[in-house]
Amino acid sequence: PNARFVLLSGPMNNSDELKGIVAQVAETVNKDHAGKVTTFELSKQGSRGFGADYHPNIAQAKVNGDELADYLSKLMSWPLDGAGN
Repeated sequence: PNARFVLLSGPMNNSDELKGIVAQVAETVNKDHAGKVTTFELSKQGSRGFGADYHPNIAQAKVNGDELADYLSKLMSWPLDGAGN
């Protein structure tokens, strides 16, 4: 009953259409369970290159991991050790 959910828009598809759908899902769930669902948009890939089949490469994965860790630490009031851990 104390679970929180974070709906992500990933680095590969962060279209306005997808972001709208994700926001709508969060809004719908929060009508009955206020504050249980939040959304977060990971930074778009491309400026750091690409991995296999246009998936995020290691550099992009590191950036997105740090972004998500920072977001979750603030959302849940979890301390980070400064290295994203």
